[in-house]
Amino acid sequence: MEVVHKPSLSNLPLQVALHYNTLYSVMYLVIQGAISLHKAIFFEKYLGIVLLALFLIMEPFRIYFGMKGNLKETVPDSATFLLITLFPQTAIVAYMAYFQPFMFPADYISGTILLLFLLFEFVMGIVSIKTLIAAQTAQFMRLCEEEY
Repeated sequence: MEVVHKPSLSNLPLQVALHYNTLYSVMYLVIQGAISLHKAIFFEKYLGIVLLALFLIMEPFRIYFGMKGNLKETVPDSATFLLITLFPQTAIVAYMAYFQPFMFPADYISGTILLLFLLFEFVMGIVSIKTLIAAQTAQFMRLCEEEY
């Protein structure tokens, strides 16, 4: 019986970024939750709380699909991760960091850090999905050639 070596196509920088993003997202939610609550009480601006709730709902799914797609080397999960990263997460974080009517310095700082995470993960996700598609296409072509 022949042992076949299959190289891993998982993207290590993406996996590390997802791990640290998981930790930072918890801190981001605490910081932005406190700030949004303050804005709701004193300025009667409730959009921040609604967007933060949407962020809280979508972030676990985004990280789950990113880790699963990267480790199991599946294109659909990786594509779902990229889609959720692009919309709604990037739009929510960009609004929370730069476009709110009342801004605190922590809004800029925490939002910019998270946007950098999202940008890096998006670029690494595209690189990862291109590698996966190329490898799966080559494997399919080899299988097609063996049949003839």
